[in-house]
Amino acid sequence: MDVSLEFKKVNSYIEEGEYELAFSVLEEIISNNSSSNKQIAEAFNLKGVIVSGFAPYLGSGDETGISFYKRSIKYDEKCVGALLNIVSGYSSDEYCDSSMHSDRVMYVEAFNLLSSLPNDAVSNDQKEFLNKEKTRFYEEIKKS
Repeated sequence: MDVSLEFKKVNSYIEEGEYELAFSVLEEIISNNSSSNKQIAEAFNLKGVIVSGFAPYLGSGDETGISFYKRSIKYDEKCVGALLNIVSGYSSDEYCDSSMHSDRVMYVEAFNLLSSLPNDAVSNDQKEFLNKEKTRFYEEIKKS
């Protein structure tokens, strides 16, 4: 199995709104013995994105995607996508629907992991987002 081709299929399915098919291919990537930990992490991250953004019914009770993001960073604690999704989804003021999660411990851990990454691991837009998020982060630390 060429995992990079499988990810292209997933992206195509997502663009077409075929979320069940994308989920199925992601499950194949996760269970494939030739997939690297980084590839498995990205597959879990994409499952979280699908659940939180497009198809909450695929989350088996987790409409936020947080369970998939957590599994993602178990395979690659530097999976920027999953870490950013955890941070951006934490009780987000931008959303008033089920896209929010309230796992403060995971939020703090994700923020710390993102902060420890090399400067070139995140884009300028992502750095700007993290700088804006610092105030909330420090408020959460005070609660600890």
